[in-house]
Amino acid sequence: MVWAGAEVIAWMEYVLVKVSIVIPSRERPKSLRRLLHSFLDLNSVIMEWDVHVIGDRQSCWSQEYSSEDFYWLKFSTCMHGGPAAARNMGARQSAADWIIFVDDDCVVPPNWLRMWEKTLANAPSDVVQIGGPGYTLFPSVPYSVQWYLIKAKFLAKPVRIGKEIECIPTLNTAIRRDMFNQIGGFDPTFTFAGGEDSDLTFRLRKLGSVTYELCTYLYHDHSRSFYELLAMYFRYGRGIAHHIYIRNRAYQAGMFVADTPYWIMMRLPIVAYAGWRAGSQIRCENLRGKVTILIYSLAQALAYQVGGAFEMYLRKN
Repeated sequence: MVWAGAEVIAWMEYVLVKVSIVIPSRERPKSLRRLLHSFLDLNSVIMEWDVHVIGDRQSCWSQEYSSEDFYWLKFSTCMHGGPAAARNMGARQSAADWIIFVDDDCVVPPNWLRMWEKTLANAPSDVVQIGGPGYTLFPSVPYSVQWYLIKAKFLAKPVRIGKEIECIPTLNTAIRRDMFNQIGGFDPTFTFAGGEDSDLTFRLRKLGSVTYELCTYLYHDHSRSFYELLAMYFRYGRGIAHHIYIRNRAYQAGMFVADTPYWIMMRLPIVAYAGWRAGSQIRCENLRGKVTILIYSLAQALAYQVGGAFEMYLRKN
């Protein structure tokens, strides 16, 4: 009887968990379609769940989603602009206990929601945010940018400064809805993808614990060109500079940005060291691989610094 009672209690806990999955999307209909169709193969769960797709400055609805197979799917359009504002709109439409944010260039494996069900049902009451990895969707090409991002475990782990989790990427993260509402959600002044996730985790850490669960993994499209790699880290630099400015945070290791071209040049040795240190953790078998790591890691570190300097320049003018 004791074991039967424990099973009933565990079952009731699972039933009480309600989840909304929020997906911001803009100009990537093929990626969004791939993601939404992957939900059709999910293993069954006990908890209640639905999906909110928020089109960023455009409608993402298509006639193909009208079938009964997509009964869990809702579409909205956010005209204010930016993934932060789009995610906030999706969160406002939810009455769930937890909100799981997913990016539109991801694919979920069949056990993804079942792993989240188990994780959320067992989450301690002081945990306000839980992250999960984004593993590569496609095999890597040796010494390509995609290869570098995969070897660097990009989006497969949280960003840490020391032992503290500084940022959980929003491609795969769950947040308690009441805590999300308490901090006002994402800051809509982040009008592009970059820094808004760091800013969110920074504010959530003041309310409780932030953790990471490897079992809740999904797959992410890591394919990038060299130009896209530079553009991505340029946005990250801008976003972190914006975060530092609005939160009045001190510069610190892992988040430093230069505010003028002069200081960029002065900090080039630091940038070079940081890039090499990040890339040196990647194992490669020959000189070509080592040179590739050096070029990519230095380029991303420099693009990050230039992005931060550009954001600071805009603020001064």
